[in-house]
Amino acid sequence: MFAGGLAILLYSSEKLVSLFGKAAKGAGLLAAVILVMSTLGSMPELGVSLLSTLSGHGAVALGTILGSNIFTLLVVLGAPAIIRPYRIRVIAEERDSSWMIFSSALLLLLSVDGTLSRTDGLILIAAYVPYMHLVVSSRKGERGRVRWRILLPAPVLVALALLGAE
Repeated sequence: MFAGGLAILLYSSEKLVSLFGKAAKGAGLLAAVILVMSTLGSMPELGVSLLSTLSGHGAVALGTILGSNIFTLLVVLGAPAIIRPYRIRVIAEERDSSWMIFSSALLLLLSVDGTLSRTDGLILIAAYVPYMHLVVSSRKGERGRVRWRILLPAPVLVALALLGAE
């Protein structure tokens, strides 16, 4: 059962990222679509976190996201750099690094009492909104129309990702 859920989770997440990648290429909205893709790429962690919390295992939720972020920062960015060094735009580096530090500090501050309350959760989600706006508005010059038909399977794939996480 676990293997089947994991397979569904991985398949649906991969397909979602692929769909939004195609939409980005066709639309020329790289920054906005990368934001959407990174959000969709986090759907497995969201599913696992929601379901584990509902099952009374909040520590699994925290461990999932922290482990995923540490792996992403160190291995997913490090391995390609070993194969071929790549440049990072200074604006994106400063903006994203600042937000990474801010979000980590906010999480630490909110969890100092040993819990993440509903209010804390709302604060964390609300803190994501200005970041999304900043990323999207930083690429005002990008133009294009999203081919929405490409994205039609997205809701089904999100549901599959959540089902696979269960």
